[in-house]
Amino acid sequence: MFEGIPKELPQTSHKAQDFFISSLLISLTVSIKIIFLYEKNQK
Repeated sequence: MFEGIPKELPQTSHKAQDFFISSLLISLTVSIKIIFLYEKNQK
């Protein structure tokens, strides 16, 4: 079943997953900072 798949593929997908998770965390942090600043300015 897995004969045709190159051995580099799991490493590549793992790197892509790490990149996705890190970018997701960065965007989440930025969103929280923007909301926090917005709430602070509203008062």
